[in-house]
Amino acid sequence: MITRAKWVAGLATLLLAGASSGVALGHGSYSVSFSGVPTSAVKGQHLTYSVTAKTPILKPPMEATLAVYTSGTTACAATAEGEAKLRHEGKARSAFLTKYYGEFKGSEHLPLSSEGTHHICAYVYDVPAHTLADRHALFVVTPPLPKSPHH
Repeated sequence: MITRAKWVAGLATLLLAGASSGVALGHGSYSVSFSGVPTSAVKGQHLTYSVTAKTPILKPPMEATLAVYTSGTTACAATAEGEAKLRHEGKARSAFLTKYYGEFKGSEHLPLSSEGTHHICAYVYDVPAHTLADRHALFVVTPPLPKSPHH
């Protein structure tokens, strides 16, 4: 017999593993995922990452919205509505916002101009207050290696 404590611990482990392994979490068959996001990158370089979002909505006029934001200082908000507030406050930058149905694939080119922890936040929603799927990724930008002197 599985006790409630073991069930909750197992679910928490599953959610944590899914969030850190690149698995997109969402409601029903809504999902969003990233590819090409490293754990670390070098200041002065550029990062190109891809976003894939899926929805069971297959044709207009019904559609979902994908919003992707980046931030070098602030962790991702829990919802698209919260992230929009962070952008309005100047704490996040909107990478792109698009309406879609079925499947959307896109990529973003991000210049790495500051060191530290950076966040990429993606949300699929039907209305901003109702997030259907989200994905958050972070990476650390490190200083470039010093150039070695030539003899």
